[in-house]
Amino acid sequence: MTNALIGIVLLAIGGSGAHGAAPAAHPAVLIPEGIDLGERAPDSTTPSRLWLCNTADTPLDVVDVKGSCGCTAVVFEPAALPPNTALEIPFDIRAPKAHGRHKTVKITVTMKDHPPRQFEIRLSTTADDLVPEADVIADPRVADLGPVRAGNLLSASVHLVNLGHVTRQVTATRAACECTTFPDFSPFALPPGEEADVHLELEVPATTAGRVTKDITVVVAGQPPVKVPLRMLVIHPRVEAVLQRLAERYPDTYVYDEFRIDDDVVTAVAWTPDRSRPAARVTCRFDEEGRIERLHLDKITPHRRAREAA
Repeated sequence: MTNALIGIVLLAIGGSGAHGAAPAAHPAVLIPEGIDLGERAPDSTTPSRLWLCNTADTPLDVVDVKGSCGCTAVVFEPAALPPNTALEIPFDIRAPKAHGRHKTVKITVTMKDHPPRQFEIRLSTTADDLVPEADVIADPRVADLGPVRAGNLLSASVHLVNLGHVTRQVTATRAACECTTFPDFSPFALPPGEEADVHLELEVPATTAGRVTKDITVVVAGQPPVKVPLRMLVIHPRVEAVLQRLAERYPDTYVYDEFRIDDDVVTAVAWTPDRSRPAARVTCRFDEEGRIERLHLDKITPHRRAREAA
């Protein structure tokens, strides 16, 4: 069996201030918006949970919660969710049986009179060093870009090495979002022992902050696609300003994540110190000069199911 290695080399090359379109208003907010479980043992089961928060002034009828495949078991019963309360939704997810696989599963929450919301779960299985999962593998299998500035443009190269005994056809590249492009790629043959670089450019999201993962895929004929998750910690100056103000106002009271930037408004989720549940929604508005104009927290009350309240 042949092997090829893919190396990731990254370089920050300037910035871009483009803003994405503001999301449509929806009374239901998923906390977190998604989760990356990292590497898991093949065929192992991982327990986790999400929270559904009702931000409206009227009750929200949650009628169904389902996973996109049989590998996900959700614990749920229909509920009428009062305003400013959060419903805990536990679930178990089973990893693929094979080594070196990447998997994305979606949990869909259905509500009466409102569009459904989806929660994305990502995980991968550990590699088997003795039995490669495919002729072409990625090294590293997951690329950690570290801290990057929001809106910056990253230049990267995927280094391909054919360590096998036959010529391999590199036929295509794909990205999970429009923020990643392969400006000079065209299909090519990679003879045994030869090397080649595939270049890409990635625009760091300008409307989010915190831990973000974006996938790229290299297609090699005759085997499953090779997915390489690009993980980064997105730093945004307005988020840094909000965190400083929160630390001054609520020292050691909350921990924060799920930051979103929408023009002059930054939102986030405040968790209890042990991260057992979301405690509040953070909203911060900036003035035209980029200074904090108003910062407030809307407390979130855990929803008690009927059998728990009895």
